[in-house]
Amino acid sequence: MRKVMSISWKSCWLKNWCLDLLFPKYCVVCQRIGWNYLCLECLSKVRIERNIHCPNFHCKRITQFGNYCSQHRRKSGTLTGVLSLSNYKNRVIKELIHYLKYEGVKELVGELNKLNLSKIREQIITKKSILIPVPLFQRRENQRGYNQSLEIARIFSQNFKLPVEDRIVGRSRNTKSQMQIEQDSDRIVNIKNAFKIINQKTDKLKNKTVYLVDDVTTSGATLQELAKTLKELQHPPRRIYGLVLAKR
Repeated sequence: MRKVMSISWKSCWLKNWCLDLLFPKYCVVCQRIGWNYLCLECLSKVRIERNIHCPNFHCKRITQFGNYCSQHRRKSGTLTGVLSLSNYKNRVIKELIHYLKYEGVKELVGELNKLNLSKIREQIITKKSILIPVPLFQRRENQRGYNQSLEIARIFSQNFKLPVEDRIVGRSRNTKSQMQIEQDSDRIVNIKNAFKIINQKTDKLKNKTVYLVDDVTTSGATLQELAKTLKELQHPPRRIYGLVLAKR
């Protein structure tokens, strides 16, 4: 049995090696040909957020665990805070999200394992916590072939040792991309009532801390709306955070 597995692994490795030789990968940022979609030089330019600020777009206060500051807590609704891995202004992160989200380069998500995630791990509440990826509308997920938020959640799950639950909430309707909308008020209208509970067996969320995983956040409207949906459960989470690759 071990020999069969060994031969199978070698065959798979040889196949991938041949494909890389015939159709070499290139860095999506600097276009350098290599073995990965992000070269080490470009990866080194990603700055992991050490100091987490209040999620309010105009606030610069540093807060523990990415909580809303005292001034903006009342306006935060059901969301306790938001943790951001990096900033969308960083070109490497911006290109990573673009190719993962719009170009179908699913392998890019694996590059996150090469980043120093230990910096953000210090802000993660690991006890009684669960990761929930922001769901895609089913038709859009079928077209893309995957939900990028779920793929990101799986990377975070490996690094932070937290379970992923992607069968609790879903999309009730298709919505326009939030990144294509300029006004915060229009984003709120666009995402309103866009989520629904698809599994009523939610005892596992009772008194837990939930992290809503997404690729990027601007105003936080999507995270707020999803948090609101979860708070309507019979056994809602105790705290709900956003956990995103980048804050725009």
